[in-house]
Amino acid sequence: MTVLKIKETDCQDCYKCVRFCPVKAIKIKDGHASIIGERCLGDGGCVEICPQKAKEVRQDWPVVKDWLEKGEEIIVSLAPSYLVAYRNKSPQNLVNTLYSLGFKKVEETAIWADYVARAHQELLTMDEKNKNILREKGIFRVKKPVITSSCPGVVKLIDYYYPHLKEHLAPVLSPMMAHGKYLKEQAPERKVVFVGPCAAKKEEATRAGYIDAVLTFTEIQELIKSEGNEVEVKQDITPELATEKGAFFPASGGFYKTAGLKVTEIDNKFLTVTGIEKLQELFSSFEKVQNLELIEAMACEGGCLAGAFFPDSASLWERRQKLLERIEQQERKKIVGEQNLEQNVKLTFMNLNLDNKTNDPEEPDEEDIKKILAKTGKYTEQDELNCGACGYNTCREKARAVYYGWAELEMCLPYMRQRAESLANKFLESVPNGVVVIDSTFTIQEVNPTILEMFNREGVNLIGKTLDELLTDISHFAEVMETQIQKEGKIKHGDRVFEELIFPIEDEDLIVGIFSDITEMEKQRKDLKDLKQETLLNARKVIDKQMRVAQEIAGLLGETTAETKVTLSRLIDIISGEEEKNDG
Repeated sequence: MTVLKIKETDCQDCYKCVRFCPVKAIKIKDGHASIIGERCLGDGGCVEICPQKAKEVRQDWPVVKDWLEKGEEIIVSLAPSYLVAYRNKSPQNLVNTLYSLGFKKVEETAIWADYVARAHQELLTMDEKNKNILREKGIFRVKKPVITSSCPGVVKLIDYYYPHLKEHLAPVLSPMMAHGKYLKEQAPERKVVFVGPCAAKKEEATRAGYIDAVLTFTEIQELIKSEGNEVEVKQDITPELATEKGAFFPASGGFYKTAGLKVTEIDNKFLTVTGIEKLQELFSSFEKVQNLELIEAMACEGGCLAGAFFPDSASLWERRQKLLERIEQQERKKIVGEQNLEQNVKLTFMNLNLDNKTNDPEEPDEEDIKKILAKTGKYTEQDELNCGACGYNTCREKARAVYYGWAELEMCLPYMRQRAESLANKFLESVPNGVVVIDSTFTIQEVNPTILEMFNREGVNLIGKTLDELLTDISHFAEVMETQIQKEGKIKHGDRVFEELIFPIEDEDLIVGIFSDITEMEKQRKDLKDLKQETLLNARKVIDKQMRVAQEIAGLLGETTAETKVTLSRLIDIISGEEEKNDG
């Protein structure tokens, strides 16, 4: 299951999403991308970077709007990053906007970040009492170093790609899920809607039924637009329940701040790792960090403040600075203290019941990989350029994807370029006409063997040389270069005659010349002309001779030959005219 989808008609086979996705949860078929649901972490980064806007996250706001219109009781669990959700609006303004839309109550998810952070701490110093609590929930072993489990992207990464690390994953609900569980236990019939910057929360919400819908901050904007932008905000107010410590939770290192732990940047017990690629590096060499006790892990580089669905384009560092300023400046009078601490911490412990999926289909063997590589002209290790243009880090990784049906051979750009060049070269080598291509500086970009033979330049490399090293007269090329209008004509070179067609290539700043050898045709035309001339000359001689004889006979008979002479002369003139017309 995935909350992301791709509009195939808008996808322009640029492979940018493949390059961006660290787990390669993108399938390319017929040049178009689709999401591989079971592999997708759901963070939505590919939505953000798609240049064609062909990717989108599932929109839940229409469902929530329907609940509001029906008068359902809906409680908002508001992600702690709401403090910096808007560059030009106060966080209190957002809270009042939610009330104005019809939500019954707005509470900070950060309240439960406090309890979740405390639960992680207790995992590190597990006494018998807490061990019994975990056993009751079907949890019998938690290995150190413990990996925080609040980020759904991290949980999915471990579940699908690093299942051997599941025993290190903290059996603790995320603040969103813990808050939802608490609210549902209080009143199961009411709806709970989480609002935040993360699309992966949508998939997480489907696991246990504690959250009825997840809206991103950008979806709140859509909900407001659906009301005609006429949401009346009377005053700025804070949520009914708020907390200070949990407000740090969305920032990198914020977990330790929330837990009240003094952790230095270089610490031999605690570590913060953000970003999927860095997490992959960590999890692939996990045996090297066994000295650690706890790892704060977040899928988005920089933490939740780098989520893909903030309504503005503020930088991570701008949001981080603004978060610290607003925590310090804001009057948080309704701060939750230690009330019900033990009970609420206990509520956050939960067997995550991960899916225990196998990583991928059966791995291709070396022979399979070699066959696929050979199809794109890669026969040796030196042929494997590992350029990454296809989106995969190595040629072998891409070959593996081809084996699974996730990638296509044509995604290899060096291969496609070589293939195109090979076809072009074969065409140029086999075409009976001479071809030359020049740029705006009259530098030769391409020639074929035929034109080199035509102009007695066989065996000479003219690529990069100027056109006058091939042709003595380049005036026709200069004319086309200036006018950008196609030109046809004839030229002579030695005892040979060529028909030329010169034309520009639009938007490429190139001029192409195509030459056909018409020497034999011209010779045949001249021979035919000479034959006609000789025939006409002989015809005149015959006519003149015959006319003299006819005149003598006519004189004897007393008749005239004038009419006959005019007719024969007219016939000769007609034939001569046809010849001139053909020559023209």
